[in-house]
Amino acid sequence: MQEYTPQDSLVYLNRSVSSQLEVVADLIYEGEEIDTLPENLQNAVSLLDSLRNEIRNEAEHHGAARAAHYSNGVPTSTRFDDAPTTDPDGETYLPEVHTDVHPSGNVRVFSIPTNKEV
Repeated sequence: MQEYTPQDSLVYLNRSVSSQLEVVADLIYEGEEIDTLPENLQNAVSLLDSLRNEIRNEAEHHGAARAAHYSNGVPTSTRFDDAPTTDPDGETYLPEVHTDVHPSGNVRVFSIPTNKEV
């Protein structure tokens, strides 16, 4: 396990946790206008946005918002290429997945359960 600094932790929180908070907010309103949601869900999305903004503001304040590598040299993100995929329209492409890397060097991939047909 790589050693890392408190600032590295802030970089990770800014990149990973902020992104996850945004995904959770998007899952709650699924493309609907926020003001059409019930009040409790509007409040939940508002709170998630506030949390994300607080993390981002702190990261920017400490110069940790744009780091490409942690203090120990570990990159803050990585990219995986998947096998070529053909979509329903017949177009073939190579999907990529970008994911954040923890300052320890561990790659943590978070997935969202889906019931959509492939």
